[in-house]
Amino acid sequence: MKFVISILAALPIVFSAVTHAQSYPNKPIRVVVPYAPAGNVDIVARIINIKLEAELGQSVVTENLAGGAGVIGTQTAQRSAPDGYRLLASSSAHVITPNFQKAVPYDPVKDFVPISQITAMPMVMMISSELPAKNYAEFLKWAKSLKEPMNYGGQRGTAGNFSGEMWSEATGIPVVQIPYKAGTGAAMDLAGGRVPMTFDAVAAAASHVKSGKIRVVAITGPVRSPMLPDVPTFAELGVSNMDIQTWHGYWAPKGTPQDVIDKLGAAMVKISQMPEVREQIQAVGATVVGSTPKAFAAFTQAESERWAARTKQFNIQAN
Repeated sequence: MKFVISILAALPIVFSAVTHAQSYPNKPIRVVVPYAPAGNVDIVARIINIKLEAELGQSVVTENLAGGAGVIGTQTAQRSAPDGYRLLASSSAHVITPNFQKAVPYDPVKDFVPISQITAMPMVMMISSELPAKNYAEFLKWAKSLKEPMNYGGQRGTAGNFSGEMWSEATGIPVVQIPYKAGTGAAMDLAGGRVPMTFDAVAAAASHVKSGKIRVVAITGPVRSPMLPDVPTFAELGVSNMDIQTWHGYWAPKGTPQDVIDKLGAAMVKISQMPEVREQIQAVGATVVGSTPKAFAAFTQAESERWAARTKQFNIQAN
């Protein structure tokens, strides 16, 4: 009799969960982008959010909550109700930032549920046109001739920062990063000949190349970029361990029902396969991934561990 009573007592909870999953979403969804508008994270999120509205039949609102290197917006998403109505759209910085910035008030893995990895975006090595080097081989020769560590520009704790340190490790050329608050500052000083080299995303590089003041000599990642088809990969140039890419994805707060995660994940996989979406994402220098929640969870864990180890190895700290 007690067994029957226990089952009956549990039925409302089960019924509520099933009803929630079946009716979800029944009101607008808010997607927090923890960075300013018009950046890569924001652009990718808006491409997906527009299609997500059509797939789910509800409005999807993009919330730009910038500040604290992404921490403010991410914390806002983390503290939201775990019901699927407030999500986080961010980048690889989600798992990198907590490794070098002190007192981040959340765990990027434990406090979030991965939904889907949307993109992968390689980095490029850019050098100043004022250097006596027109390609990677000539730049390498020039860098090796220096009697002191070579300076390079970039933001702390970014894929560009890790690219610079890992290039130094691979080539044996000592480097010192000159920290900038934004990647645009490093690119401007590169164009002006004030720093010799920096790493940045493909889309940012393509816009600078047109000025003629910057040369792109190599690309991280496994294959060449359609945006810069003449730029060889580091692997082609004989430089190993330079498969470094930033990426974009979606998360929900810890405790979000699995059925909701699965519904969102399935929608994002479908959206990622749409030709027009692939074309829009390629236009910002990225390739489409569109992974399942399970695959993204494994990837997020691996990336978190990878960059935690590299942060410690290179002693990367916030400015």
